[in-house]
Amino acid sequence: MECIAYKAGYKYKLKENYVAEIPIKPEVSIDAEYLTLTLDGILTVKKVCAWYGPSGPTVESLFAISF
Repeated sequence: MECIAYKAGYKYKLKENYVAEIPIKPEVSIDAEYLTLTLDGILTVKKVCAWYGPSGPTVESLFAISF
């Protein structure tokens, strides 16, 4: 299982970029403040991404916070 590295501050904050190949392949590359997605489906969540954990009717667990 791939892991995400976290940094203190927000409940969860990436301390390094997270890169994964996903089945979504856009017609044009996406380059946003918190992520990029290439034409061949390479998703990069940038290390500036931070969040407070899962929302909704879920128990906070490794499964609920993993990509």
